[in-house]
Amino acid sequence: MKIKFIFLIVICFSNVFYACSENSSEFPENVEIKQDDKENSVIEIDVNRVFFSPVGRLTNVIESGKNGEQENQGKFYKYTKGWSNISDTLVWGIDVINAGELKVVPILGVPEVQHESEIELLLDNQKQLLKLKSTGGFEKFSSQDTVIFQIDKPGRYQLGMKIASVKQNQEIAYVKGVNLTGKAAEKLKAVVLRWRPLAVHCGFRNNTDPSEVVMAVHENTIATPWIDCYQPITSPFGYYGSTWNAQNQQFGGLNFSLWSFAANAEPPASEKFSHLIAVGEGFYIDGFNHEGTGVKARGENPYEKMHGTTQVLAIKKIPGIPYDVYYSYYWNTTIKRWKLLGCGKKYNKSGIINYLTTGAFVEVPGAAEKERSNHVLRQVDFRGWLKDSNGKWYPINTMSPTGNLDESSYKNWGKTKDNKFFMQTGGFNTLLSKRPEPISILSDIEMPEYLSSENMKDLEKLPATIEMLGIESSEITSSSAIVHFNIKETGTNAKAYLYWDTKDGLTFVKGNKGGAGVVEWSNVQEISIPSDGTLFYKLENLKPNTNYYYRLQIKSDQGETWSFDTQKFKTNF
Repeated sequence: MKIKFIFLIVICFSNVFYACSENSSEFPENVEIKQDDKENSVIEIDVNRVFFSPVGRLTNVIESGKNGEQENQGKFYKYTKGWSNISDTLVWGIDVINAGELKVVPILGVPEVQHESEIELLLDNQKQLLKLKSTGGFEKFSSQDTVIFQIDKPGRYQLGMKIASVKQNQEIAYVKGVNLTGKAAEKLKAVVLRWRPLAVHCGFRNNTDPSEVVMAVHENTIATPWIDCYQPITSPFGYYGSTWNAQNQQFGGLNFSLWSFAANAEPPASEKFSHLIAVGEGFYIDGFNHEGTGVKARGENPYEKMHGTTQVLAIKKIPGIPYDVYYSYYWNTTIKRWKLLGCGKKYNKSGIINYLTTGAFVEVPGAAEKERSNHVLRQVDFRGWLKDSNGKWYPINTMSPTGNLDESSYKNWGKTKDNKFFMQTGGFNTLLSKRPEPISILSDIEMPEYLSSENMKDLEKLPATIEMLGIESSEITSSSAIVHFNIKETGTNAKAYLYWDTKDGLTFVKGNKGGAGVVEWSNVQEISIPSDGTLFYKLENLKPNTNYYYRLQIKSDQGETWSFDTQKFKTNF
């Protein structure tokens, strides 16, 4: 269906732009019509059809005990509150069948202190100021004066209300909805969309389908930086990426986490727990146990020190048994270097060696009473490269759209003029009738700076290198043992910590929720690191004829690293 853009509302806050399109498509009618005669029919549109531009402080209030539609998470809303920011705009989409006058009457609850405050009503390129009349309180709703717009042709329009001036610096009014009359209101329909966009998904590959892919590098560019979104890369371990914050014009903190088991499930055997081996500068190893249990790299948001709308991420997978090992890196655009986020092991339940595959999705999280932003198009552009186990690089030149289409939320996939893939979600656009076939970009693409041979060396590094040396039988008694390590590239201000126990604590220290309280080390000792890196320590007061497990941890300014595997010995009788 063809779309013709016919007007633009510009809102300065966060550089937000919204556009409407001419479209005669049929949408479900969700308005109450009071029939007197044709031209005096009253179309009542309430806040179950409203959108927020931007979201700001606006919030819909749930009417308890009343079911709503799936487009609103099954909730029904009484009114909108929180209308206090000068930039916050309430928006309804309307499909107009007949040209002519459109008479708009806001239904508001206005406190006495906001009597004669002003709001601006917007339709197409038309604007009208309306001076408010007090209704005696926020929840005492009544009609305000009528504002008249002239509509010259049928099509899809956005009807908006925003604050122009207030008598008191507080909420201006509660909003019940709008009543519409006039020739243009005949057969008018409110646009029915889900409260926020559905996620749009894809898979990435090279058309030659290289085997044994171990690394993927993805470049994501926010093409609509005036609106929030979430655009992670998908991988066998889950999602890797961050949100985009339109107000701050920066990416949010990166998420790298590995699940161990689902909520309400019994913890598995200790060796089946996911565990982190290392995290980079500014991060620390932690866990979670809310929706499930697992481990997570926590710490600073590195993008607070970077600027721009492009994010470059790298994921590496070394498949194995019993663990697959994952590495996550990000490109620091300020210093032009790759930086480690985290490295961790995830138990390979299948026992099958599977190499790396990646995809992506674009969405925005949020509940229906707050994140009412599906009228705004979001677009993220993608490009990337894959590396196989022999070190050969391949461009990502095929994007395969996945997921179903839905009439309540626009989705689209395609390629840009500068040879990048894109995914779109949301907006008042005409819905696609068919999901596209896989999309290819087969033109040669020059390798970017971040994939130079020199820069790629950083994708092979951890903050420290720990070599576990064996224990001679002569060094084990019934109550003691001497353990040995060779430590390289420790970083600055490095400290070493030796952990040991009669059971394997993996990389869980006390207090890490990811161990679920059942996997953790009982004993720890800080050890000084010799200048030559050759470290040994005598464990004493051990039980005879007992298996002991031990592991070393190095902390420095560059991050945190554990020895790659737990070591084991048995004391003598």
